[in-house]
Amino acid sequence: MLATRGLSVRYGGVLANDDVCIDVGAGEIVGLIGPNGAGKTTFVDAVTGFASHTGTIELGGVRLDSVPAHRRRRLGLARTWQSGELFTDLTVAENLAVVVERAGLRGVFDDLVGRRRRGRRTRADPAIDPAIDQALDLVGLAASADRRPEELSLGQQKLVGVARALVGSARVLLLDEPAAGLDTEESAEFGRELRRIAVAGPGVLLIDHDMALVLEVCDRLYVMDFGRIIAAGTPYDVSRDEQVVAAYLGSPVTP
Repeated sequence: MLATRGLSVRYGGVLANDDVCIDVGAGEIVGLIGPNGAGKTTFVDAVTGFASHTGTIELGGVRLDSVPAHRRRRLGLARTWQSGELFTDLTVAENLAVVVERAGLRGVFDDLVGRRRRGRRTRADPAIDPAIDQALDLVGLAASADRRPEELSLGQQKLVGVARALVGSARVLLLDEPAAGLDTEESAEFGRELRRIAVAGPGVLLIDHDMALVLEVCDRLYVMDFGRIIAAGTPYDVSRDEQVVAAYLGSPVTP
């Protein structure tokens, strides 16, 4: 579904990504791990159109090299951000409506204010976009559509961010450290929801330092260090790779 070949990103004299080749299939969770500063977020920026690059990017066989970021999103390439704050004065469903509405952010807020004057939206309201319902169902938050983010656990708030990326028929979802700040139980629940999402069809590229989560949910792993892929394979094989242990893990990890 997603394929990069020879992808490189240079900032002045710094080669942030060097000849990166990564594949993500439909219904597959692929991990991209490595130490801080390895170039993982830069890679996501390049793939989603926020960083200039050389090399090729394909989504479903379609070249995206010269396609702007907003068109990549409409073609089904979605991402989350490390600091993916939610709008605390909006409900969960309204946070997703900001993404669905194409008339602009100002139009969305004007629309939401008008709805509030008429009363809070409900799940039965036919004005709710079905794409919002579908995305919330997919992450297990259908019952929380009318709640505010502060009423949810941190793990649930992270899933709202994932739903916001999913809304609009995402074909590939790139998650940049979505489990940051979660405790062990929340991380495990987050992993279960990720697996549900992948089963529904989208490919997922997961960047995270939570090795328990990564080793549990990922089908394959890529390891990046100094902008280059130094290892690729199953979680079992990668977690025992001597180069990976030396560069990132410190000691072998049991999946």
